[in-house]
Amino acid sequence: MHTIGLLANLPESTVQRVLAGKAGRLLRERARGVDRRRVVPAELPHSAAAQRRFPADTLAPELVCSALLSLAVELGERLRTRRQAAKAVTMTVTFADRTQIHRSRQLPGGPSAHTDDLRDVAYEMYRALGLQRARVRAVALRCEQLVDAAAACEQLSFDADREHRLRAEQAIDALNARFGSGTVGPAASYPRAG
Repeated sequence: MHTIGLLANLPESTVQRVLAGKAGRLLRERARGVDRRRVVPAELPHSAAAQRRFPADTLAPELVCSALLSLAVELGERLRTRRQAAKAVTMTVTFADRTQIHRSRQLPGGPSAHTDDLRDVAYEMYRALGLQRARVRAVALRCEQLVDAAAACEQLSFDADREHRLRAEQAIDALNARFGSGTVGPAASYPRAG
């Protein structure tokens, strides 16, 4: 047998004799396009990533922070849409000579999909690099160890400002769901004109 077509056309008893009972029957069924296994919907991904490339290598940390904010907004919205939360974030910084630095951190308050939490950990990792006069070509964020948001514990906060930002985040998500992703977001995350 050199082709699936020849195998599919053989009598079942011949295939079972050559390849032993159950294995022969299964192989012949698969060759004929018969698969009796249950179809299980795909599970949600275990990570989510996004990247920003700069039009020209940049020395400006404020541009890098703007890109990190934009990535946190995008990934936060994606996680909330999928009803997932990240336990950890990995940042990748690509330099002009194409070398890369990778840094990972666990989210200090536990699993989260909130833009503020993702942004804060990204800024912290970037500041910890202590880059001086390094030409940055691109930055990327990856949310890892994703869990079901319903299973993630939400830390009670007595910070009124955080509560207001979380309520605003829900309104932003509703507007973006209605009018398209990226319609509403932090001004600092949008690319500068000119």
